[in-house]
Amino acid sequence: MPPMQRTRRIAGGLRVLRSPLLLSLILLLALFTVAGATHFWLVVRAFYLVALLLGMAAVWTVLQHVGLQGSWQRDAGRLMAGDLLVERLVLRNRMPWPKPIVEVQRPRSGDREVMYRTVALPGRGEATVEWRTAGLTRGRHALGTAVVRTWDPFGIFPLTSRHGEGRELLVLPKAELLPGFRAPARQRGADGRSRRPSIAPTPIAGSVRPYALGDDRRLVHWPHTLRRGELMVKTFDTETGETANVILDLSDAGEAPGEIVELAVEAAASIVRTLIGKGALVSLRILGEPESLLERLLGRAGLDRALEVLALVRPKSASKPTPVRRGRLLASVKGGCVLVTTRIATAASDAADLAAGGGGVAVVLVAQPAGDVDGARAAIEMRGRHAYHVHPQMPIIEALSAPWATR
Repeated sequence: MPPMQRTRRIAGGLRVLRSPLLLSLILLLALFTVAGATHFWLVVRAFYLVALLLGMAAVWTVLQHVGLQGSWQRDAGRLMAGDLLVERLVLRNRMPWPKPIVEVQRPRSGDREVMYRTVALPGRGEATVEWRTAGLTRGRHALGTAVVRTWDPFGIFPLTSRHGEGRELLVLPKAELLPGFRAPARQRGADGRSRRPSIAPTPIAGSVRPYALGDDRRLVHWPHTLRRGELMVKTFDTETGETANVILDLSDAGEAPGEIVELAVEAAASIVRTLIGKGALVSLRILGEPESLLERLLGRAGLDRALEVLALVRPKSASKPTPVRRGRLLASVKGGCVLVTTRIATAASDAADLAAGGGGVAVVLVAQPAGDVDGARAAIEMRGRHAYHVHPQMPIIEALSAPWATR
């Protein structure tokens, strides 16, 4: 056997000897062997003492672990990127005797380190262990379980139990309201003229409010009424008659920094939220991984649908469409359009293809400040279109809040 392999085998055997239970059993077996061979009174009594202590330790551990229950309390609301996740584990002791030392261990989940907490539970009492995770990132996160561990004073017989269902949490992209932002152009009719926006109710119930005198009783929302203890009526989303297309282009962002990709997704989410909040009928097309097309987004339900898709989008660098196919894809978009892109080199030509649909075009360039960005912005504005530049050094709400004339 090679010396290195022999050394590893010896080290593995020594690692096994670190177990307190195994060391205790080896000591008990050695005392039993010596006592049986010599019948020396001191060795016999030492054997009885060690056996008694091991039995007491085992009973102690069982008494500390029995009747221990745990339940999770997590934030059930909508969490967006950058929010704070608060998780609480409530431990309950169903037995009349106290449990002085209960260790709660949080296993590794993603980049989070293993965290330990130690609590004491009175008889038939409870204690709460809280974890706070700040700076959540967009995407799907696995919520780990908690390991509750009890042991005897010697640490020989540890008992563990897991609490938690290990479900997943979807963190939505951050979406800001942009004051002054609106669709770059209204949808044009057959005569080529822009339609005047009109406010009309839709059959989509967006929220509820308290009942007021004169409300139709057919609009009462009984589930909320029973939950709140007062009459609640449904309110319906309104549509202004304006349509807007939002395109998020991440088809060539595979090599882009992560902060640029997240900034592009946040800009698209903010634009969608702002337009839907103003009653526009929004279509969202995502050129990324995976590619998606969401049509007729309106009201809270439409916004939730868009944010859930944007939460999982990833940049795409392989299998990019050819310039001819890409031009046809963009030219097929009808009406006003807002293009959010990280493709600075082709932004001007993409805006020209979108303008073939007959509506106004606005381009949001997401990149670090550089000379090519200024050149692309100048080329876009020379053709009578508007261009924005969003970068990490400027808040999105500031970069995208400047209104422009309908073109």
